[in-house]
Amino acid sequence: WLYLNYGLMEWSLKHMGIIQPTPARDWEKKYSIDFHQAAYYAQTVNADGIVETNLVNGMTATTLKMAVWEDFRTKQRNISNVNESYADAVERYKREKNLTAIKGHYLDLMNSIIEVEYAGDNADISSVDGVALTADTHYTSIPGQGFGNIAEWKQEVIDSMGFGLLNKCIMQWSNPSDVVWPKDKFWLELITPDEASADKWTTFFNPTSFKNVPVLVGFIAGDAAIDAEDQTDDEILEDVMRNLKAMYPSIRKPDTVVITRWGKEPTARGSYAFTKVNRSWGHDKDNLRKRINNLWFAGEATYRTPGSTVAAWKTGETAAKSMASALSEKSAIRYNTPLHG
Repeated sequence: WLYLNYGLMEWSLKHMGIIQPTPARDWEKKYSIDFHQAAYYAQTVNADGIVETNLVNGMTATTLKMAVWEDFRTKQRNISNVNESYADAVERYKREKNLTAIKGHYLDLMNSIIEVEYAGDNADISSVDGVALTADTHYTSIPGQGFGNIAEWKQEVIDSMGFGLLNKCIMQWSNPSDVVWPKDKFWLELITPDEASADKWTTFFNPTSFKNVPVLVGFIAGDAAIDAEDQTDDEILEDVMRNLKAMYPSIRKPDTVVITRWGKEPTARGSYAFTKVNRSWGHDKDNLRKRINNLWFAGEATYRTPGSTVAAWKTGETAAKSMASALSEKSAIRYNTPLHG
């Protein structure tokens, strides 16, 4: 998930001969990261009102994924009522399945992870797996809003694309002994006891074994990401450490912290593009990529699969080659035109 894009980038560099290739099996083993390779921690409230955090064993984690998440995703693809909000669909699923508290909270956690797929304006309609949904956690920006008097057909595509927000809290520790989390688990997941906290720094990627230094990356998306961008770094780190300490009480504060705020970046205003309902991604990305005179367009929103570094890289490379070709043609015409007078 997400970091699979990092694997694709490395594959691209290997394919171009920039870095040394490795056997396919080693690559797949290193970069095939999914939620089976995760450690789950569930929070419950005891009779005294105290929140307790406990590790969920592997069998339960697998059962939760297959019996709850995969089943819900199957039902989600068959949703036909476009007037039903995504949140209502989740609640209806919980009622129909009569889920236990832990299964319900697990579903909230997993939905917070994919919430970024529906980011847009509040109550705007967006799409997941081609299903028409009305999402209740949205953030919309207009990529390319600074173009000014751009062609109407181009502006129409820009205005019709969804634009989502996902931020990270990247933490590094200086000493190998600081690793108090399982190094062999690439994902650390906290299942909170209530829906309100399910989307606030509950998913952590663990690239420690890749980087050979203690590193954790926290994720936040949707409305929670919008709210977090107004917090200070210290406030965000306090929220992040609260959840990490619930899972690993002996963990100390990191030595280095980098927090992204893509929504506030003037040249970005968000993280990635996505398809809205009743729009064709193939049509829109092709029109967005089309050149206007001597103005070229590139970026993840112009690629067949958006939302990745690979998409930005490859479209930029394609645009650069096209620009170089156009400049060569222009130079050839200039030097081959006879001079008169």
